Amino acid sequence: GLGEREVVKLKSNENEKLKEQKVVSQIQNINDNSEYLIGEWSGKMSGKNLKIVIESVEGNKIKGYNILGTNKRPLSGTFETYTGTREDNISANGFNLILKEPGDDKWDGVFTIDINESYPCTGVWKANNGEKTSEFTIEKK
Repeated sequence: GLGEREVVKLKSNENEKLKEQKVVSQIQNINDNSEYLIGEWSGKMSGKNLKIVIESVEGNKIKGYNILGTNKRPLSGTFETYTGTREDNISANGFNLILKEPGDDKWDGVFTIDINESYPCTGVWKANNGEKTSEFTIEKK
């Protein structure tokens, strides 16, 4: 079999490759890589800390939760990918997300988020009751 040194060498090569792939996939067309969405995104909304955590992506379906201040709500929704060029000729490839809170709370609503290769990513939250709309920006942590 392989000596211990060879195994260690293989592992470190693999880790380097993974790091490289990660960077490449973030720079490349991120549409090929919906797993990029998974993780913690944070920013501010209405003066409070906003955290959106995407736990799983299956097909075009997303599950996770958000925390605004101390209020934690489950999220589920879908996303679409897009490719295009912005006015300044920089390619803008990304995802449009629609994430819904359960709707059993007076202040539940829907997040519409644009995640793309230019930071920070922008979004809008609209209360289901129509009484409030808030814009926000988020970045991946």
